[in-house]
Amino acid sequence: MGWPSPEIISAYADLCRAFQWPIVALVLSLIFKDQIRTILLRVRRGKLFGQEFDLSEVLHSAKEDVDASARDASNSSTAPTDDDAESSERTTDAIIRQILEVSSLSPRAGVMLVGAEIEQFVRWLATSAEYEVRPYASIREIGRVMVNQGRITQSTLRSLESFWKIRNRIVHDFAGEDRENLAAVDIGISLLRQIRQL
Repeated sequence: MGWPSPEIISAYADLCRAFQWPIVALVLSLIFKDQIRTILLRVRRGKLFGQEFDLSEVLHSAKEDVDASARDASNSSTAPTDDDAESSERTTDAIIRQILEVSSLSPRAGVMLVGAEIEQFVRWLATSAEYEVRPYASIREIGRVMVNQGRITQSTLRSLESFWKIRNRIVHDFAGEDRENLAAVDIGISLLRQIRQL
């Protein structure tokens, strides 16, 4: 077997040139990953993919939405029976204790866990009521169906959307510091309590 033809060698050289800068960027990001992560964690205000954000403003807005939703829920005429309410409250308290334990170790993980609990319960509500939603429907889509069916209020949907916006920025954009992440956990816990009373 002989040497590769000049065309193949040229193709390999072109391929190496094409991947030169991405490889350099990858190597540098691996070498400086801790420093890059520290910088990203300190970002509270910025612009990412053309979207400006200020996490503290979003947190404040979400807190107002959840508080308004709680007021609406307390004025609602539907309430579980005493036995159901007591059982649900015990379960909710156990879930919240777990969220708080995780949050004490990693506030970002606490945001992820409270978000997962909210999503799981909202999906359970939708399936138990046999609403027609796509298997991979977003929380927003499921919430809209539930609003249309009268299962949740518009303010509860706004609360879900506000919390989800915060959750996505913290989890996916690495926005916020521990203090802000803990504030997001607090907002998520308030919302979780509300939706588990539905």
